[in-house]
Parts: sequence; structure tokens; C-alpha cells
Amino acid sequence: MNGYVESRLLTDFRMNPGTDGILIRPVDGESATLIKTSQWELEDMYKYVGRPIEVARIGSGHFRGFILILNENGKLEDMPYNRTATRIASFHNDDYVAGAALLVPPGTII
Repeated sequence: MNGYVESRLLTDFRMNPGTDGILIRPVDGESATLIKTSQWELEDMYKYVGRPIEVARIGSGHFRGFILILNENGKLEDMPYNRTATRIASFHNDDYVAGAALLVPPGTII
């Protein structure tokens, strides 16, 4: 994935509001996969990002209001740097996303 990915994810994937999510993996140059579901359960999130999870609300940019589901121990477990998810999260310090991340629309989880 290259620099324009953040603005293209919304147009390239036809997400159903409140249900679908985009799995962003830092594998083979990073890839994104649309995950279709009727409802998100905790076990589903574990399946995609591992345990324990961390939830980050996106406060600005193209994905304002979206939710990023991360593996809370991604850095501790030396998971690979996830450039796209880090950009989406808009961290304002040296923090970053390690491992897979699941981007879900507003209202998907509480």
C-alpha cells in the first residue's frame, strides 16, 4: 500500500455501515481485506487481531469517528510495524501500530 491508501480505502471498499470492517495487515507490503459480517462479536475481533484488544477512536482525517481495533500487546510481541494503520490512527507522538488492525465504521461497537 502506498501513500494514497487512506483516502482510497473508503472508495475502494463498499462497507455496510455498522457491520463491515477492513482488516489492515502489515504483510507483503501491507494489504487490506474487506470483512463482511452482520454483527461484530469479541471473538471475531480476537480472530483478526489477537488478544488482548485495544480500541482507538479516530479523531481526525478521512476516518474521523471510525474505530481501530488493535492488538494491545503488538509492540511487546514484536509484531511488524503497520504503516497504514499508524497513519489512520493519526498518532501525534512516536506511538505506532504493530500487527494487524481492524478498521470499523462508527456505531459498529460501543
